[in-house]
Amino acid sequence: MKTILLLCALVATVLANPGPQNRGSISATVNKPMSGPERRPSYNINYQHNIWKGKNGQISAGGGAQKFPGQKWQPHVGVQGTWRFKREAVPQGTISATVNKPLSGPERRPTYNIDYQHNIWQNKNGQISAGGGAQKLPGQRWEPQVGIQGTYRFPG
Repeated sequence: MKTILLLCALVATVLANPGPQNRGSISATVNKPMSGPERRPSYNINYQHNIWKGKNGQISAGGGAQKFPGQKWQPHVGVQGTWRFKREAVPQGTISATVNKPLSGPERRPTYNIDYQHNIWQNKNGQISAGGGAQKLPGQRWEPQVGIQGTYRFPG
């Protein structure tokens, strides 16, 4: 509960003292199932703060808490970063890394995620990109992943 109060105090301080540029964001979610055996709502609140932003990337840190039905609030903190290797008008590739460490609950070991996204084709109506990376959950080995995704907007 102390962590929740500290997080709320941090959020209130940031909101009361806005800087010359947007340095942080707050998000809150309430999810209530309309069917099934468990219909109690779950809650999630997060604060994300931009630490550094340069021409090739950025680093941000965040924290928050989530509450599932029948459980106590579970606070968490994390650091995220992205980096583009080559500065181009239309960037071709982006790498991102995330570390997330729960502050309470039975599992307090961190999780890690690293991804690379590469733009293959892009025009005014859509794009195709491919990516790959790996994720490590507590007590498990690194799990690699690859994928391709695309979007297309029909002119009209």
